[in-house]
Amino acid sequence: MSHDKDKNTSLNSEKYFDLSIIIPVEFHRGQAIACVRGWALEQNYPAENYQIILAAPNTIDIELETEIKTLLRPWDRLEKLSHHHDMALVASAADLAKSNLLLFTESHCIPKHNAISVMLTDALEHPECSGFSFQTLPITHNLISEIEAEVYDTHIHKVLESSDWQKVVDQCFLIRRDDYYEAKGFRSLFGHFAEWLLAAEMHRLGKVMGIYSKDLISHYYTGDLNELEVFTLDFSRGQIKYQAEFKNEPANRYFAGIPVLQEYLQRSKKDYRLIAQAKTTALFANFVTFLKSLKNSKTYSPLLPILEDWFESILKAHSMKLLKLWLKIKVLLAKHRLNNAIVRESKTLAKLEFIDWFAKLASLARVQYLLDAPFLQNSAIKNANFALSGLLDFNSSTKESTSLEYLDFYDSEEKEVGYFFRWSKPTASIWLPLLEGKYQIIIQLDKVRPVHYSELFNVSFNGLKINNKLILLSNDTLKIEVVCKSKDWHQLIWSVSPFLANGDRRLLGLAITSIHWAPLN
Repeated sequence: MSHDKDKNTSLNSEKYFDLSIIIPVEFHRGQAIACVRGWALEQNYPAENYQIILAAPNTIDIELETEIKTLLRPWDRLEKLSHHHDMALVASAADLAKSNLLLFTESHCIPKHNAISVMLTDALEHPECSGFSFQTLPITHNLISEIEAEVYDTHIHKVLESSDWQKVVDQCFLIRRDDYYEAKGFRSLFGHFAEWLLAAEMHRLGKVMGIYSKDLISHYYTGDLNELEVFTLDFSRGQIKYQAEFKNEPANRYFAGIPVLQEYLQRSKKDYRLIAQAKTTALFANFVTFLKSLKNSKTYSPLLPILEDWFESILKAHSMKLLKLWLKIKVLLAKHRLNNAIVRESKTLAKLEFIDWFAKLASLARVQYLLDAPFLQNSAIKNANFALSGLLDFNSSTKESTSLEYLDFYDSEEKEVGYFFRWSKPTASIWLPLLEGKYQIIIQLDKVRPVHYSELFNVSFNGLKINNKLILLSNDTLKIEVVCKSKDWHQLIWSVSPFLANGDRRLLGLAITSIHWAPLN
């Protein structure tokens, strides 16, 4: 990398290295020495042209600190800070860097000898790119680490290949200094979610991110459930914190709404009670279906998940603290099942239990955040656009601006043959800002789950059951006629028989691509 100021105008007398490598020494997983040695002593790039900045908590083990210092060159730095989180450590370390290129990596990542040479060559050959993410080669040592590597690597490869914006992978991430700070850097306030937030900001600012697919870095997977639990809770809490407290930031539109947050902000106890009542009605309907299926020897929906979903709706209607306690129990049970699968050395089952445990940890972290943030309750102000008609289209970039509100939908959109849709739960509801008069509500369905009349029941509007004559159902459309007696928020609730997809443990309801409402007169 040249020092020529004409080629790199942002360099000045204080930024004299080609590259600053920033490494947090917190969760090093016993790999810190191998990591530092790989960067400091084993690279084929001129040693005096790059620096290493290690950011360690001030509680770092003395022996580890001493051994690391023996590997560092005079111009490298080991900074002991009061932080105890990777994101806070690297954010502080970046401020100390004396170069125009910053490489963020982790202390359990070990580089190949030509890593710096390849990275800087790539950066020089692609000046249009603000940064690059480098894919890693997994190092595993037990069954959990193998599963962890498969789950994470699959996710990383998927988002790097398919996402328009999610291009930051902090296992190994190179970025031009000015672009890093323009995108606000790693914002440690949001924990490990800061990685996704930086990616969103980069894309929002029009920054081009490159992907280097050849393995230059080996990543050591922990295989430690306790450490994974800490990470998952931290990430999930950071995500809901950002979406709750910084909802007016432009980057917020990159992230799918978190249903439990939207519900907490927008719904009253009465709304939760209505949903609980609807699920109680649906529970009996499903029980009748269950008995009929036994008689006819047909496949039936499992009652246990249905009972669990119903029970959670009852808890939510009464107390978030009770819901949190229940989620803690679910996390413990999920972890117990995962440990049993590991003991049995059943990798397929363990992987399923691993993913299920992660999902339950995320739910727990979100509810805990809401309990810790009472200032959010009832903070949403409904400035509804009471127009004659409206549309929520999950394939539209403006979907977040709609006035429609919903309850008991799953977190994010999913894709099927080029179209996005969103799953509701078997019992769910929408609120629409309607004027006085007669309306038709059209719910467009994705063909991934066709629905028949026999599977649809308990459709109500403002708590009153709708006459079946006012409901028209085809394979891909549900049309419902309703009458509004006043200008207000009006609630539509429906229940359908649970749909079970292969490899998916969720109880699925309707696969909705759009919801449209318009007056009939």
